[in-house]
Amino acid sequence: MAERARRTSNGSYLTSPGVAYALTTVRERMEMIAQADWAADLEWGEVVRIAQFFDACTVKAGTVVFREGDREAYMCLLISGRAEVRKRSPDAVTDKVISVINRGKTFGEMSMIDGEPRSATVLATEDSTVLVLTKHNFARLTEECPRLVLRMVLRMYRQASQHLRAMNLALVEHLET
Repeated sequence: MAERARRTSNGSYLTSPGVAYALTTVRERMEMIAQADWAADLEWGEVVRIAQFFDACTVKAGTVVFREGDREAYMCLLISGRAEVRKRSPDAVTDKVISVINRGKTFGEMSMIDGEPRSATVLATEDSTVLVLTKHNFARLTEECPRLVLRMVLRMYRQASQHLRAMNLALVEHLET
């Protein structure tokens, strides 16, 4: 993948230092999506279609992908590397790691879907490759392929549900101590 900054298809930039857009072909993005667990239940034709709406980025270790409170709406699919989800502590001085994002997982979908500010900060802890779906491209995909978007949203919902169950368990364990 040749790296250089470029505009996403809706005209906005992901501007964090350490993020570079990777000029990729649709075929390369298809292969990235296909290797992610997230797309395991998609048919090849659906992967082909989705790949047209994503942009590929490389993210250096230590780079903030987005911060708690940010308003720009996009979601990411982690293709390689690792990231942490961090939440500001009540003292607003430190951040607490609330979860780890591994290859094949999405993040940022909540703000893309509900339009609310980011609920947490995501920090790349390793050099990573992510596929980015902007809110603009999600809207285009919804218009052109509503059934496919329904499958995607159900997949994101299952992932969020699993995460919420794990957080509930952690909360109960914390309350018992």
